[in-house]
Amino acid sequence: MKANPDKPSSHAYYRDSDGFLVLNHVVPASEIADIYGGLWKIEETFKVTKTGMLSLRPVFHSRQDRIRAHFLICFISLVLERLLELQLGWKYSAKSIQQSLSRFNAVQLANSNIYQVAYYDVIVDSILKTLDIDISRKFLQQSDIRRILGQTKKKDYED
Repeated sequence: MKANPDKPSSHAYYRDSDGFLVLNHVVPASEIADIYGGLWKIEETFKVTKTGMLSLRPVFHSRQDRIRAHFLICFISLVLERLLELQLGWKYSAKSIQQSLSRFNAVQLANSNIYQVAYYDVIVDSILKTLDIDISRKFLQQSDIRRILGQTKKKDYED
């Protein structure tokens, strides 16, 4: 389907002599600047997939279904990571979020039902506040942890 290249239309298109699709769409300079300004997110996404926790480097799967499953898990992780960055207002890089979350944990005290939060920082605090998860106490019982996990499953997170 070819459109008349002389006829102004925001949705018209045609194929050039090489077969490439050409859009007849005038884009204001400010919109081009906005698009160009957002390229850093795309570049960082590639960096995260290559070097971050979401490494898409060669995997040792030989079956097609396992390769696809691995890629799907990585892609979903990346989407969740980007949504978290968005919810945090782009204040923290993907790398700093990954580092903080990988360090964040609780340690069971010897022969007890008590857990001590072993790592907590500003980024973890922001994430927990954004997700409305209260882990303000330094010591938690196993029942407290189960209750918190149960509450997070029931929440309806909105944009």
